[in-house]
Amino acid sequence: MSPASERARKKRAKKTASAKKKPNPKTTKEVMSQNGLQEKLAQYMQALAKQKNGSTDPPEFPPELEGVPPELILRQFDIGSLLDGSRSPQSRAEMLLLVAAEVGNDIMPALAQLIARLDQGTTLGAKVQTLTEELAEAKRENDAHPLGTEVFLEKIERTDSSAAVILTQQGERVCPIAPTLPDVERGDRVLLDLQNGVVVDRVAGVAATGEVVSIEHVDHATKQVTVRKHEMNYTAHLSKSALESSALEVGATAVWDPARHFVHRILAPEVDGSDLLAAADTLSDFTLANLGSPNPAIFEIVDQAKQVVTHPEWSQSLGLTRRRSYLFWGPTGTGKTSSIRVIVNLIADWVESLTGVREPRLVFGDASDFYSPYMGEGEQKINRWFEKLYCLAREERTTLDGRRIRLPLVVVLEEIEGLIRSRGEQGGSSHLFERMLGLILQKMDSAEQDTDMPIIFITTSNRKELIDAAAKRRFGDREVHFPYLDAREALAVLQKKIPNELPLVDGNATKVARDVTIRGVLFFLFGDTEDQAVAEVVLRDSKRVSVNRRDLVSGSILTSAVERAKDRAMAATVEAGALRGMAGADVVDALRERYVELVRGLTPHNLAEHVPHLFEGQSLSQVVSVQPISHSPH
Repeated sequence: MSPASERARKKRAKKTASAKKKPNPKTTKEVMSQNGLQEKLAQYMQALAKQKNGSTDPPEFPPELEGVPPELILRQFDIGSLLDGSRSPQSRAEMLLLVAAEVGNDIMPALAQLIARLDQGTTLGAKVQTLTEELAEAKRENDAHPLGTEVFLEKIERTDSSAAVILTQQGERVCPIAPTLPDVERGDRVLLDLQNGVVVDRVAGVAATGEVVSIEHVDHATKQVTVRKHEMNYTAHLSKSALESSALEVGATAVWDPARHFVHRILAPEVDGSDLLAAADTLSDFTLANLGSPNPAIFEIVDQAKQVVTHPEWSQSLGLTRRRSYLFWGPTGTGKTSSIRVIVNLIADWVESLTGVREPRLVFGDASDFYSPYMGEGEQKINRWFEKLYCLAREERTTLDGRRIRLPLVVVLEEIEGLIRSRGEQGGSSHLFERMLGLILQKMDSAEQDTDMPIIFITTSNRKELIDAAAKRRFGDREVHFPYLDAREALAVLQKKIPNELPLVDGNATKVARDVTIRGVLFFLFGDTEDQAVAEVVLRDSKRVSVNRRDLVSGSILTSAVERAKDRAMAATVEAGALRGMAGADVVDALRERYVELVRGLTPHNLAEHVPHLFEGQSLSQVVSVQPISHSPH
């Protein structure tokens, strides 16, 4: 310490001693609350720091701080910072000497606290060292006798010893069993002495983990299953609990160890699939009587649904599968949905005759059930939907004569081209749709493998050429065409929609008046008149093709026209105050209005949907425009 610093220290010490002889009547709190004391102390500390660097002379101790207890000043120097490892030992030693020179022996309590903290750190360091040594010893022990966790499959009894078949990441392995090994079952995890190749113990208390997958095939003889993960099939062993699970069947979900290809357990289905079934009021009174000209496929589907239930032994002998699929295709309004309603009602009638209960065995599905804006969620939706579907298909009912049967399940997917469009048709995002299409096709294959699920898939489409070829084979074992109506079929529809008891303007519900009305409507639709054309298609080679009324006759357009005519008859009745019959001219006028609405919606892109027969074998890319033709009503 320089002579100047020594003189300053002695002068401050003298003043401090003098102050101690004259106790300050003020309390510590009162002293520190005086104006400017905190600022004075801060200025003094800054001056000390500069003096320590040798840039200034030693500062004078502020007289205002003479009565402040040294302990308070000591706290301002932050003695705890001496533990700061970022400071060099030399720097911390100089700080300690500087504080001791300023506050004298009053630093002792703070130093004692500091030493205690240092001792605590030393103790903790010793504990860490001990733990480190113990871990090192455990590692040396494990290195001497390394253990691995494997899966136990089965026990092999030998004349002089026992062995175990275990499943490792490299495959199956046969290893001796230690005499102390407790009882183990198929699927238990065991400890393997890797150095000596001996199974020494069983791992208990920890649940097996893995990935959730779906079961695609079950082989009870080999105790193995085929699971599906990321569009790949894998063969996997089964644990004892999985083998004994009542839920082990195609379509079930399981916990699968991908490293060892082992299924630990089968997950019970969260739901029974009842939420997929259509509501009871879906079964309306819509019957064959409501169809003008029923498609023959209706009777074929209903008969096949009955045969596999009433004669299962014959179906099995012939190797018939209970899963059937039909593709109903044709323009909008040609009776596809109406035919499905009839099929469902006919099956419901038959089921009621067997069980005494009328219930809807109908599931509707569309693209919204499967697609999602989030990556991967669409695949999960597909898995859940098919799992629920298979649960429904496996349900059993008791017949009135005591038999247990599985009832037919009708699954309807309308406008299927929006769900299983041909691969590559979706542009830049096609890979996303193709992954989902691939998964849907896999689920359909699973249904084919289980021949005991009576599922009837009925899909509908307005543009079957857009459907993926592989999907068409699975969803359309048989294609059923629903074309526009010809004159004979239109007559059958009109006879249903204009019954004998309907009041008519001419003849008041007589048979003659009814026949005249129907013939007038048919002549408007199919007559060889000058105003038969309703639209003109212009091709690139300047050729023109006419679209006529007879090309667009459907059951829906006839039904709509008759209903509009009835509405007009009701309005006339209210106005006259007496019952007025329906006029045949009103049906024709309503048809004319409907054709105007229909033609306005024709474009070069949807012609194949509405009039495919006019462009069969030709490319629609040659179409330039579709121009409506207007006619003045006669």
